[in-house]
Amino acid sequence: MIRGLNTGLNIATRAMQSAQWAMMLHTKNISNHNNESYTRQWLENPADPTGKLPHVARLRDIFVDHQFRTVAAASGEAGTILDMWRRVEEIFGDPVEGGFGLAIDRFFDSFKALSENPSDETVRLEVLAAAHDLTQNYALTISHLNQVRDLINEEMTALVADINANLLAVRELNARIALLQHSGESANDLLDQRDKLLDELAAQTGAVPTVLSDGTVRVMIGAVPAVDGLYVNQLELVEGPNGIVPQWVGKDVPKFNGGGKLRGLLYMRDTELSQAIAEVDSFMKDLANAVNKIHRTGFGLEEAGDGSDLDFFLVQDDVVGSVTVNPAVTPRRIRAAGASPALQMDGRIADAIYQLAEGLVPGDRSTSPIVRYRNLVGLIGSKTAQADREETVANNHLRTIKETRSAKWGVSVDEEVAGLTAQQKAFAAAARVIQMIDEMLDVLINMV
Repeated sequence: MIRGLNTGLNIATRAMQSAQWAMMLHTKNISNHNNESYTRQWLENPADPTGKLPHVARLRDIFVDHQFRTVAAASGEAGTILDMWRRVEEIFGDPVEGGFGLAIDRFFDSFKALSENPSDETVRLEVLAAAHDLTQNYALTISHLNQVRDLINEEMTALVADINANLLAVRELNARIALLQHSGESANDLLDQRDKLLDELAAQTGAVPTVLSDGTVRVMIGAVPAVDGLYVNQLELVEGPNGIVPQWVGKDVPKFNGGGKLRGLLYMRDTELSQAIAEVDSFMKDLANAVNKIHRTGFGLEEAGDGSDLDFFLVQDDVVGSVTVNPAVTPRRIRAAGASPALQMDGRIADAIYQLAEGLVPGDRSTSPIVRYRNLVGLIGSKTAQADREETVANNHLRTIKETRSAKWGVSVDEEVAGLTAQQKAFAAAARVIQMIDEMLDVLINMV
């Protein structure tokens, strides 16, 4: 009889302890219901008859995590590319007055006016003013594009620092989690912290984690194990042809080949931005060289055009953004006439320069500086729109996966309150059983 009562007392005590644990867990879940990084927890064996302490489990799905991090990498890359394209698009978005595109039109319009009034010195002054405006807008466009490149380099520096800090933090959490799990203690809060860092690393670099048998994780970025249990590899920045380049410290492997935001920055700087700069520089130098070739054959108001080296523009082919108006060209030395001495209405050379607006190669409209510029602006607008669509798709996919995550291990306050109420009643019932056993023991002892 006594043994039976003792057994009942032990069972009721364990039931009270289990209910108490469950109530604490429900309260913890409720307090973290707005925490996106928190994983709902539950008691795996709330009333183990062997007396084993309840095990607190996390409701986590590795497959959903993998989906989320894959999409997070795509979203991080797409968002970075879109942000940079918008900055580039702003450079080429000509305002109502001013802008590179308008400067090109004004330059050719000034030569048309000169071809109709070649002896008018006011018109000649307008030609030089339009030419200076053109070269200034060209230099300003190149400068703004280089500023975007500098911005990318700055963002890359900050991003690599964040990546390295996250890798170190994952390594430290690996060590603490392994120690706690080895001692049989719960490491759920640390696992939540680590999963948050792994989510960030996925968005930053496309990192792919694998959980090892000791509770630590191996984090692969490209082909490199950035974190492997208690070991960590970090990125450093070295000088490259277009600026700083991330590579692994002390590793005889290719430079960074992961994904996420870092790949988006590298792609925009080394591919799209470099191509935009090269195209602006190319069509401006092509225009300047074509104008120079025609200008040498003409005649000004003061001198004969004998093929001497009086270029309208100065061009350094090997220097980006180097086209300037030749300071030796004065209004009266602009070679607008086709014969010497320059007749009052001889504007054949000025007209030939104006005709370049239709194409640097006669009959080939695609070689027109105006067409090339407008095509470049259109291409940038098209790529910005494409990047916008890709970012929208990635974000929608990411939002869907977040909802799946929330449904699987997010906290429902209603469910937790219902569970808390049930556990309170279970606790009260177990307490009542203990009270009854205590009363029965008291009666038995008094009888003896």
